[in-house]
Amino acid sequence: LIVGGLGAGILSMPWSAAGAGLIPAILITFLVLAVNAWTIMILVIASEKYQEFDVGNLLSRLPGQLGKATYYLMNVLVWITMFGCLVGYEIVVADAFTKPSPLFKGEWVEKREFWIVLSSVVMIPICFLPQSYLSFTSSLSLGVSVFLMVLICICLDQPEPVQYCVWGTGRGSVSYLSTMMYSVAIQMCVLPMYKELKDRSPSRFLKVIVFGFSGLFVVYSSFSLLGYLAFGSTVKQNVISSLDPKEFPALPQSAVVVARMGTVAMIMGVYPMMMYPLVAPLRALRDKTMRYRKFVDPSLSQNFLATGETSEDINSIEGNAGTPKFRADKRGSNSAAFLSQFWVVPLYTVIIIALAMLCSFLVDALGVVVIINGALSGIGFIAVCPFLIGIYMMSDSTNSCFVPALWTLLIMGTLLSLLGFFFTDNYYQDIDPQYGGSCPWGHFNSSNSSGL
Repeated sequence: LIVGGLGAGILSMPWSAAGAGLIPAILITFLVLAVNAWTIMILVIASEKYQEFDVGNLLSRLPGQLGKATYYLMNVLVWITMFGCLVGYEIVVADAFTKPSPLFKGEWVEKREFWIVLSSVVMIPICFLPQSYLSFTSSLSLGVSVFLMVLICICLDQPEPVQYCVWGTGRGSVSYLSTMMYSVAIQMCVLPMYKELKDRSPSRFLKVIVFGFSGLFVVYSSFSLLGYLAFGSTVKQNVISSLDPKEFPALPQSAVVVARMGTVAMIMGVYPMMMYPLVAPLRALRDKTMRYRKFVDPSLSQNFLATGETSEDINSIEGNAGTPKFRADKRGSNSAAFLSQFWVVPLYTVIIIALAMLCSFLVDALGVVVIINGALSGIGFIAVCPFLIGIYMMSDSTNSCFVPALWTLLIMGTLLSLLGFFFTDNYYQDIDPQYGGSCPWGHFNSSNSSGL
């Protein structure tokens, strides 16, 4: 759970915190983690009750057409948010090689587009590796995050004290909220984790959540506040870009290079994991087409097929609930023949990588990508999905506050997430008096706390 919350989002937290202030950032971090823990437990309790350990399959059990509609909407939402993660990763890689200064000298290697193309090409074979080969990324992500915090602490020692705000109210709080939702919205991944838990039970998993989210609270709060205190309101959208030895002489150049290369290695390992949910529906559909083709022509693809299936079996075996059924006619046969080709899934994977590459050409603002993606995740994964499951699948709850709390979650979660689509900057000017902002509680020098 801790490693699942580490990624591109944490790199933007200091930038978002610069628009929220010290105390609001801590409060929002706690609030988002607490709400996420509650919504995750709603999913866990429902999954144990219905023995469904996939969010899509769980939603498909909603009554009537609602189940089918939410299944498709969830798949679309997962696709969009995971694709946004891929774009963010490309931005992080480009920043690592070019900001604050290019790591290599040369006409081409100093351009971010060069590294985006190169990293995209390298990602193609990595995306076809077994997931077990990428298990090292868990330890790597944690190690890189801790190392970055050490470098940020070094930057606290500087000749000119940084101005910061302890308590302020501004639009930046909404941006920080969206950044937090991006970082910790792991609802689509948590049920498979619960399924693999030894001697699983909701109460046992609650202890895991409390322990894991307590760790994330410490990491998020420390990373956000240290980054803000070290670089002030001028902190970059990707905090790695603020680690400039020219501005901070105490910062070893070699350590910065290690941090930047470590971040690239981390992204290379995490990228395929974010790709997997994008291609999983197509893989499930492909498996079903192989079963269909066995029915229409038993001589085809024997190695991929189960035995003893009938036409009813073919339409009942679905990779995920709600997978489209095939027509037992020429049109259905043509669809099955196309999807069962060995090159379809690899081609689809390459197309996604190419699209992410093109989008990262046009967008270089990591913070904006994180905020928009976080707002979308907040609506779907944190507000709507737990609300529907709680209302329709846990109506037997004896807690009289449960239903009102769900409606509060839906209304407030949706409204705050929608604001994230409009507030895509950190708006540090709102709480910085130097720019006409208002900081009612202690905008003072970090070297002189008596100004509080």
